[in-house]
Amino acid sequence: MSKHLKFFKQRKSLSQVFLRETWPCRKLAEQLKSLQVDGVVEIGPGAGILTQALLAENLQVLAVEKDAHLIEHLEDLGRSPEAGGRLEIVNQDILKFPWQDWLRKDNSKKAVCGNIPYHISTPILADIFALLPQLQGAALMVQLEFAERVAAMPGNKSYGSLSVYGQLRSNVRLAFKVPRTCFHPIPKVDSAIIVITPPSHRYPQELLERVELLTRRAFSQRRKMLSNSLAPFIEKAGPAAKTAFDWTRRCETLSPAEYVALAALLFE
Repeated sequence: MSKHLKFFKQRKSLSQVFLRETWPCRKLAEQLKSLQVDGVVEIGPGAGILTQALLAENLQVLAVEKDAHLIEHLEDLGRSPEAGGRLEIVNQDILKFPWQDWLRKDNSKKAVCGNIPYHISTPILADIFALLPQLQGAALMVQLEFAERVAAMPGNKSYGSLSVYGQLRSNVRLAFKVPRTCFHPIPKVDSAIIVITPPSHRYPQELLERVELLTRRAFSQRRKMLSNSLAPFIEKAGPAAKTAFDWTRRCETLSPAEYVALAALLFE
């Protein structure tokens, strides 16, 4: 799987780091196969080391790469016997990618994967959450700190508004950690694989937006009791709201489901 592996000059404007170890790629590809996936969009294939692992699992791969300098190398990989005609390359910014065109292309079971630059992790995740009803799921390599924030449980120091946001829109878990030494050049932080699958219950969009209002306010003042951080919402909701909940609690103690209940209480 490594004969096509090359190291390219890092383009800092794109926050590039390239995988140099194959085992994280194999593990990520195995996570996708466990979702019974036929085809994937790979975000930012770079030098193609993850791409090769996906092809080895007989997946149909649409690789979306923004850096035009890498396209020729990826096209060489696409012409190789191991690709077997299952690799398509698109030179495009993933934030402008026409997801619905890809989803409508056929009825195969699809997923999203990739080694995600930190500076666009949040918007990519938001896109994937919106697409989940049409996907089997996603397996993403992200910075460890970001992975911990998305997957954190109440009471954990990493738990915050991003945790609530993600966990109300998906089932998300931190599958395994990837040491920084697996990359070239070696970054300052470790990474991790997160696996995202569709949630068992979907909440109305209006309710989710109300939860976001509450969590942004609450976690911006996380040392305060909710009676203080959410005071404007409580006052507006009226006298009954003041006795309907234990407002001495702090934001990090509430589960995502409790934030949904709180939004229903304060915005009814």
